[in-house]
Amino acid sequence: MAVYLFAAIDVGSYDLGMTIYQISEKGGIKAIEHLRQNVAAGHDTYRRGRISYSHINEICGILKDFSEVMKSYHISSYRAYGTSALREAENREIVLDQIKIRTGIDVTVLGNAEQRFLCYKAIAMREAEFEAIIQKGTAIADVGSGSTQLSLFDKDALVTTQYLKIGSVRSQDMLDFVGTNLQDRKNLTEELIDADMETFRRLYLKDRKIQNLIVTGMCAPFLGKRPDGSQKDRLTAGEFNEIYEKVITMTPYELSRVIDISIEHASLMLPSVMIYKKILDITGAELMWIPGVSLSDGIVAEFALNKKLIYFDHDFTEDILYSARNIAKRYKSNQKHAQSLEKLALVIFDSTKKYHGLGKRERLLLRIAAILHDCGKFVSMTDPADCGYYIIMSTEIIGLSQAEQRLIANIVKYYPQDFDYGVLKEEGVEKRNVIAKLVAILKVAGVLDRSHRQKIDSIRCTIKGDQLILTTDAVKDITLEQNLLSSKADFFEEVYGIRPVLRRKRISRL
Repeated sequence: MAVYLFAAIDVGSYDLGMTIYQISEKGGIKAIEHLRQNVAAGHDTYRRGRISYSHINEICGILKDFSEVMKSYHISSYRAYGTSALREAENREIVLDQIKIRTGIDVTVLGNAEQRFLCYKAIAMREAEFEAIIQKGTAIADVGSGSTQLSLFDKDALVTTQYLKIGSVRSQDMLDFVGTNLQDRKNLTEELIDADMETFRRLYLKDRKIQNLIVTGMCAPFLGKRPDGSQKDRLTAGEFNEIYEKVITMTPYELSRVIDISIEHASLMLPSVMIYKKILDITGAELMWIPGVSLSDGIVAEFALNKKLIYFDHDFTEDILYSARNIAKRYKSNQKHAQSLEKLALVIFDSTKKYHGLGKRERLLLRIAAILHDCGKFVSMTDPADCGYYIIMSTEIIGLSQAEQRLIANIVKYYPQDFDYGVLKEEGVEKRNVIAKLVAILKVAGVLDRSHRQKIDSIRCTIKGDQLILTTDAVKDITLEQNLLSSKADFFEEVYGIRPVLRRKRISRL
């Protein structure tokens, strides 16, 4: 039985952590060592927009130590991810280059949607509890150092996830100018939090019933910490409110002594509990679950899933698609047409594998592009291409990288208009080719439902010579679709070297 040793490194906004895991098919995932060191690089980014040399030096020193520990364990597999402090830093490329040169560690900067998706996978590792709790209306509140992510579930479906630019370190930095008066800091923190939270409530909660709140983030584990050192992972709303009343009346020094945490973490408890409190109030949740997971747990979960060392019953791909469908619904997209477009595009994609050489991930991106293809019409019927591009680029889709989101935005942009190789030159040859291949498929699928009447419910694809024969048994008149495909097949032929042709299946007569 193969046993893997894996290191997950979190280059966070407030500290750096490395957890070493042992992974096996029989034993699952087990953490065997955890290292953590405070480096408040987020203070630099949130105040000045860049990470200072002194903090770069500290980061490199700690990561060098982490590298030595990995060598002592003979670890060859690791992932190192940076979050908001690196993501928002103007000099992040310099920081990453220094880290690589001085430590040998490659750090990848996560987009917010990727980061939150990893945390979501970490929660799902507690599979039995997670699946049970999300059967009722549930929200996940992930309060980080620079931001908060709020995700809503309806039964086991992810309804929406939204990014709010309020976090514990960012809030603390914004209030440094008011001095140390506790009441002043409390009042101003409430003002910072209220506006965004009320907007979220108005737009996304409405009459939705939320019974459970799953809380994660830097300070979340401290909520359930008891004076005897034990940990409680469930709190009623009443129990949380008692904790909240204590925290807002204590100085960081007093709090650090009462629950035995560092003074640095104690100073972040006030903004954190105030954010959790506001979320609890606007959702009306009755129960808080504190799963005690970290980004590192999500990193190892993703690695083990990709290596097929563990399996989840929960379908994360469906979460991504459900999130995309909710975005399309918000922008009043034609759902029946989008479903038809998605279905037809997938048949063409699956039938032309040897011509495009793309994989499962590109297939998923094609599905999302089909779902969101006409969201731009909500803004402008005359310029849906550019409007759709900007909507997708400014709307987070959980589980996608920023590069994948831009790829989808470009597919949607060039679906209704001529493909522009020159404009897409900056994407690089490989990405531009992927965009071209998926746009070509979507254009053909779009012609097959140009009337938006779903006349062609299904097709069968066969390749004969230099033709892609699309055969349908549609009973309605498809003259429009045949003529349009004949005039719009040039781009598909240009990309794939085969020309799509639409034919009706012959119906035998008795």
